[in-house]
Amino acid sequence: MLKKFTLPQTLIILSGLPGCGKTTLARPLVQELQIPILAIDDVVDAVPKHITRHSERFWEDMVHILLHLVDAQLAWGHSVIVDSV
Repeated sequence: MLKKFTLPQTLIILSGLPGCGKTTLARPLVQELQIPILAIDDVVDAVPKHITRHSERFWEDMVHILLHLVDAQLAWGHSVIVDSV
């Protein structure tokens, strides 16, 4: 029987331009490490378009929301992978 590897609380940030492979790299990390991923695309998709349609600070606001979610997970002692531009 293999001994289960326990990862200490960890924050992994994958950041880069769209299409550079962040999500492609995140998939095997999530599978191997068994820790959740928080992705900027999911935040953008969750915010109703009528709320953000006229926002001049759209991406700044979306990243702020994402970082708030990351902080909450870390405060609970959880590890997390972040996928964001």
